Amino acid sequence: MQKTQILLVVSDSSSTSTIKTILELEKWIEVVGITENQKEALELAERFSPDVVVIDFDLQEEGFKTGELIMKSRPSTKIIALSLYDFIGNVKVKSITQEESKIASSFEWISKNSSPVALIDSIAGTKISKKHN
Repeated sequence: MQKTQILLVVSDSSSTSTIKTILELEKWIEVVGITENQKEALELAERFSPDVVVIDFDLQEEGFKTGELIMKSRPSTKIIALSLYDFIGNVKVKSITQEESKIASSFEWISKNSSPVALIDSIAGTKISKKHN
């Protein structure tokens, strides 16, 4: 079975190991890289071609730009945004510009207050859609 490859782009190293551990409990998920910065995220996305990039939007401007650049270079990669702030859809993110709003609408948003199951379900949706394409 081919595993779903995940790249984690996070701002808080203490939550990194928790997210990685939760994801890797699922035998069909492989975390191929972890970084805290945009430059390395872009390099890892190019090197591994992950199915999903999970971006911590506490990175704010860098998070939006990182997601946008990955989407442009790897359009088939799903971007999942984790956040706590003002609302986009049903999930809180900080105040954003109109341009950032356009970019953000193409990401899947998950609240950091959600159960880990929400993140796993979102990733599982990627796996199912790839089977049907």
